[in-house]
Amino acid sequence: MVNNSRLLFCSRDMHKFMEANHITSIKNLFDISIIELVQMKNFPFRLLTEWVSLRDKFNLLIEN
Repeated sequence: MVNNSRLLFCSRDMHKFMEANHITSIKNLFDISIIELVQMKNFPFRLLTEWVSLRDKFNLLIEN
């Protein structure tokens, strides 16, 4: 389910960012702290809202 959620919820830009940084799953994306994430030189800040939204959806899926 976690791998499928990556396909369902991520934008094209988020996919490109994840691929460029060799992030293979949503879980791996959220293993990176938000501070580290925004300090990455190729992190587009417009994805910050999406990252928070994805994190919330991911946590909801994990709980249920």
